[in-house]
Amino acid sequence: MMGAFCTPPSKHNFPAVTICRFLFCCCPALLMRVVLVMGALATFSQTVGADEPPTGAVRGLLPRSDEPRNRESPPMIVILGGTNAHEMQRHGYLETQLAVAAPEAVPRFRNLAWQADTVYRQQRPRNFFLDGLAAPNQDPDHRGRIPADTIVLWMGQSEALDARSSDAFATAYGQLVEKLRPFAHRLVLVTPVPFEDPLKIGVDLEKRNERLAQHAQIIRSIAREKHLDLVDLNGAASREKENKMRTRDGVHLSADGHWWVAEELAKRLQQGEQAEPQVLVAEPAWPKVQLSEGAEQVRQKILTKNQLWMRYWRPTNWAFLYGNRQFVESSRDHVNYKVRWFPAAVESIASPINQAEVEIQAAAKAANAANKVNPNPE
Repeated sequence: MMGAFCTPPSKHNFPAVTICRFLFCCCPALLMRVVLVMGALATFSQTVGADEPPTGAVRGLLPRSDEPRNRESPPMIVILGGTNAHEMQRHGYLETQLAVAAPEAVPRFRNLAWQADTVYRQQRPRNFFLDGLAAPNQDPDHRGRIPADTIVLWMGQSEALDARSSDAFATAYGQLVEKLRPFAHRLVLVTPVPFEDPLKIGVDLEKRNERLAQHAQIIRSIAREKHLDLVDLNGAASREKENKMRTRDGVHLSADGHWWVAEELAKRLQQGEQAEPQVLVAEPAWPKVQLSEGAEQVRQKILTKNQLWMRYWRPTNWAFLYGNRQFVESSRDHVNYKVRWFPAAVESIASPINQAEVEIQAAAKAANAANKVNPNPE
């Protein structure tokens, strides 16, 4: 019986049922090839003529308006970069300093940095902030885009560990800057901090930092050539006489390191735009500080806002939200299958973010009358 079922089709016996029996029983490998080819053709048909997805760093950004910015409205500051830039929001130091310094117009921050981002590649999840996706199970990302007034770009450290040449870095960095310029009125470039060896494991710091210094010089040159603002952390740290550790593992900043970076960025951002580029050199003095009670209350509200923002910017269960699992039952309402409940759940976070920013401003006004930072030398 089985032999009859698996008999290959002959020229006199080739109905569809017979062919299917032969494929399923005797040629599973051939069947798999057919399925793969059909899937590839389907994917190709959807992508032919489609535009190349935008660079990951610009996803979520709204092209800037030609109209001058309303000076009475709070500026929107966007942070881009790798892990160190991403972890700024875990401390909230920069936001706290700017909020307490200008409580009447507290800047709004959106941290779009992504761990492992480099000038060569900024990988994002499938369909992340993309429009015009293929029907029927590919709804576009409906989340609101961000109108940035200022973009802070902090890259160059991880690239120094890459095998590509300095010329390749210069080309990629310059191209990324040009892609970002249409999305903000102001672009601030930040040089990377030097590598360290706090664990004393014998890292060849001289070799690593020599290459890192080349990348920092490239960033300085690009800032000068394109008339962009620059915060030169690398130059300031390299000129210090004392060997002060700012990282917890040689690459990623400690809390003290983040405080130092926040101070230098705050100085630049508070100065406003310049007609000509002005290079700010980070002061080598190491601040030992303790936030006042009022400033700490501001920081805690900022941390709450940052947690809400991360839930909105990088929500969990992405595949079910706007990825490739939008069609499954758990992605849809149990009563009305046509309704997808994940997008509504994520969009409900937008209102608490706005409310958190209102509370940040109120706390900043209360803290502004008191001392913002109390020196605590140790």
